[in-house]
Amino acid sequence: MPMVSTITPYTLYVTEDTDPYNPREDDNLGKMLCWHNRYSLGEKHGFTSPDDFLHELLYDISVDGEDTPGRLIFDYLKSGKSNSAKLLINEDTGEAELYEKWFSDGKWYRSSSCKLGDVPDYTFINECVAAIDGGEALGLIENSGKCVILDLYLYDHGGITMNTHGYSDRWDSGQVGWIYADANMLKDTYGEITPNALATAREVLEDEVKVYDCFLRSECYSFRLYEDGEEIDSGCGFYGDIDDFRDELRECLPVGYERLTDTLEEKNYGFNIDEYLDDISAESDDLSLS
Repeated sequence: MPMVSTITPYTLYVTEDTDPYNPREDDNLGKMLCWHNRYSLGEKHGFTSPDDFLHELLYDISVDGEDTPGRLIFDYLKSGKSNSAKLLINEDTGEAELYEKWFSDGKWYRSSSCKLGDVPDYTFINECVAAIDGGEALGLIENSGKCVILDLYLYDHGGITMNTHGYSDRWDSGQVGWIYADANMLKDTYGEITPNALATAREVLEDEVKVYDCFLRSECYSFRLYEDGEEIDSGCGFYGDIDDFRDELRECLPVGYERLTDTLEEKNYGFNIDEYLDDISAESDDLSLS
């Protein structure tokens, strides 16, 4: 609903933004990748499936900036913790051998191998990553200490809304993707990846999802500022309710008139700002004549 406040000579008018700016087109810390058959959500991407994305991200984490590229993957597959793949060292040939379960018989089949040496075999590393199922890949990414990644859930019932923790309605909701910040994004923002940086990044990503949720629910607002009935400023890109963006709105107001945000009154949807300003002008003229 529109809101208005007047402290002579200024009037602040806040209204719903009918053509809101998509916050995912802004300069964000994270990237939001989603897969949905009816809605275009988050940023555009070229991944055909969630697993494709997880495998590429895991490959990057295990290779970029590592003294021993692929060590994260090799250690995991050699540990025997994976249900989908394992890595064995053939002492006779000096090769690392990748085994996978291809059929329902539960047997392990050798799918690839590489000669151990000082030069990393990036093709073999990629094959090992691809052999890990999506759930295991996500777990390795989350525990790598080089990336912050949060689940994204969508509730679709008479409108859509998004969060990072899920909804109780299993019929009209489900996971649609992730929002994440990888090592390069974290370093660009925080300089180095520390526990504090990871915790802060998580909070930032949560806030980005909340803002995007407001956009999806059309909780988007703009303002116009009038001085003696003439428009002198305007702005948009405010999300949530007035309490969410009050401080941001204050920064747009003349010094000494920030309290306009504290006296905003809700009006009905038939409210006409021009008529309101005319009434104020008429009242001011009556007072000056008296």
